[in-house]
Amino acid sequence: MMKRFGWKWQDTVIVVLGIMAISFALYHYHELPDKIPAHFGINGKVDRYDSKDFTLGLLAAMGLILPLLLGVLRKLDPKKANYPAFENAFGMIRLSLAIFLDSILVITVLTGLGQQVSINKIVLTLLGLMFIIMGNYFPQIKSNYFIGIRTPWTMADSEVWRRTHRVSGPVWLASGFVMIAGGFLPNAWGVVVFCAVITVAVAFPIIYSWRISKSN
Repeated sequence: MMKRFGWKWQDTVIVVLGIMAISFALYHYHELPDKIPAHFGINGKVDRYDSKDFTLGLLAAMGLILPLLLGVLRKLDPKKANYPAFENAFGMIRLSLAIFLDSILVITVLTGLGQQVSINKIVLTLLGLMFIIMGNYFPQIKSNYFIGIRTPWTMADSEVWRRTHRVSGPVWLASGFVMIAGGFLPNAWGVVVFCAVITVAVAFPIIYSWRISKSN
């Protein structure tokens, strides 16, 4: 069954990390109030509370199911024949997603327990690590419908896809390091860094893929 769905060592780690995060939440479940932090503002402060059952259940499901679901959905991808060429990259990107989501679950529990947590610093660091991992593996990713830079131009031309990911990889890698550095700045500046990094990381591949498509 596992072989049929392309189970990899990253999937095992995803399950283990998910179980650890869920176990942590369950261990502290009765210590938590009925309503716990469900959203944080750009200043790093809680701006919405929700039922602990709903919040913990949603975060636990996202951290465990979403990365595994991506692994299963590749079987439905019209370009599934390309996946063997970047299996490790696909697995590492899913693993980084799991680490991020599981960390959010743990942070939510700690905040619900009244612990002082530097939300902006932690989230920017985690996002930065995801960008670094994705940027590192971008040049290996072949055309597909689930991960990578999917613009009309990259999806229509495999050469545009290849060149866009080859050039965008270092951009995302650098963006990740800048985002991590931004986490150690005062909250207001951290937000500025975050917005600037996201803008560059998203806009650059779109513009670049459009330009090389036109040149072709």
